[in-house]
Amino acid sequence: MVLRAWAPWLLALTACAGEVADTDIGVPVDTSSAVVEDTDPFPVDTSEVALNEEPEHTVQLIEQGTWSLSPIGGPYTSLVGTLNIIEYIDGPPEVGDTDPPPCQVSISLTGTPSEVANCPGCAFTFDVLHEVVSGDLSMCNDPARPFAGQVRRMGFHAGTNRIQWQHGNFWFDWYQATQAGDQVTFSYTTTVGISKEDDN
Repeated sequence: MVLRAWAPWLLALTACAGEVADTDIGVPVDTSSAVVEDTDPFPVDTSEVALNEEPEHTVQLIEQGTWSLSPIGGPYTSLVGTLNIIEYIDGPPEVGDTDPPPCQVSISLTGTPSEVANCPGCAFTFDVLHEVVSGDLSMCNDPARPFAGQVRRMGFHAGTNRIQWQHGNFWFDWYQATQAGDQVTFSYTTTVGISKEDDN
């Protein structure tokens, strides 16, 4: 696109140039090459130091919860539930370690049917309010964790056994989930590398 935008100007300049007048003032023309050829070879790194690709620390993220739906048998017009978040730095605690992990949060969930139920293939879609009951979300490392007071549009897809979350204009598989009667249980677990300041 940039080349096409400049093309008319280049043509106009060429047309205006026409025949060039003789402006030779007797200065000799330098015909030497302006490019200095460098024949030195590229230096070769002969060090045997391997790159350290191991993360400084790891965090195990665990999210588990339930949705209780009503009225019994549906169609559902109400959702209540809980979401529990816990994170372990560098693996679960050792036997005998009774200190709670920094990120251990309990969240209450309340949902109302979405006015725009556009979750592809979902059996039902709710706008779910997340309210912190206990714990400190700021101590959690997961950047996609819900925040206090956030409303997320979420739907249950029975065909894939997933709870999906609408973020922007897109729907993402968010939790593995199973529906039994009028209750949906869900979970998500993964381990990722992080960098954190060591306690001295």
